[in-house]
Amino acid sequence: MLGPIAAIVVALLAAGCDTEGGLVSGSAPDAPRARAVVVDPVADAADDALDPPLRPGEMTVVFDARGFRLRASSVPPRRVLEALRAEAGFDLEIRGDVGLGPPITLRLSGASPDETLAAILGGIPHSLEYGPDPASGQRRLVAVRVGARPGPPVASPAPATGDLRAALPRPSEASRSARRVRHERTQREGIRNLSSGDPAVRIEAAAWLHADYRTIPLLGDTVLGDSSPAARAAAAETLGEAVDERDERDAASLLLQALDDSDPEVTLAALEALESVGDSTLIPDLGRLLDHPDSRVREQVVETIEWLED
Repeated sequence: MLGPIAAIVVALLAAGCDTEGGLVSGSAPDAPRARAVVVDPVADAADDALDPPLRPGEMTVVFDARGFRLRASSVPPRRVLEALRAEAGFDLEIRGDVGLGPPITLRLSGASPDETLAAILGGIPHSLEYGPDPASGQRRLVAVRVGARPGPPVASPAPATGDLRAALPRPSEASRSARRVRHERTQREGIRNLSSGDPAVRIEAAAWLHADYRTIPLLGDTVLGDSSPAARAAAAETLGEAVDERDERDAASLLLQALDDSDPEVTLAALEALESVGDSTLIPDLGRLLDHPDSRVREQVVETIEWLED
């Protein structure tokens, strides 16, 4: 729990960054850093009592001698980086057109700059530069650079073994671990947000979840029973992204039921998702839609049947 002389908390809402009240532009002294702690938003009820759950697009950032304390809910990585820059006072360079990925959900406490950037960026190349603080002379983070520095192309010889994978850079275990942590946090946050009373929150959760054995039943409840047509359509689109064979069968069963939705937008989303499933045995279940009252549905069902026949 932060004391009365803790660093200023920066709350970033979906509208942008509020810089009123002053952002910390100083430095953190050379003190031992605690390892990053992932706070389970479901299990840690005591922490939630002190820090109420954030709405999508919101975050808080604190930087002090113990490191970064960061809470973000479905925030684009670029905005998270900008918030860290404003709070810790370092230079930020994002090179070229490097993609930073979809919005992220994070909860870190006592994390060093290296740990924090690894959690945000995963396997995206980045570097951190440290130097003396002009005021105190202590070592601090002065610059973060994201993305590879452009340079002339260099031809690489083909692997002697013929295995192209041998020529690819191997991500570090830390990068793989950071990606797994980010994925798990996003999944947990999305599962919780599917039951939100705010339709906008449910729509975003249905769109960003990964369709697997844990989430498919919940996405099925959304696509078949949510009061918001947009949330039902988003859930249908996500169900079409199932990868595992058993998951695809479960998703296809739910999508076939969604074809009878009263809103044609949901029916269209379900038809397009069935194309991703790619199972030609589903074609007999689609024929009834050739007489659908909405011309867009009639056109889409013909396209879906042709796609599944190929």
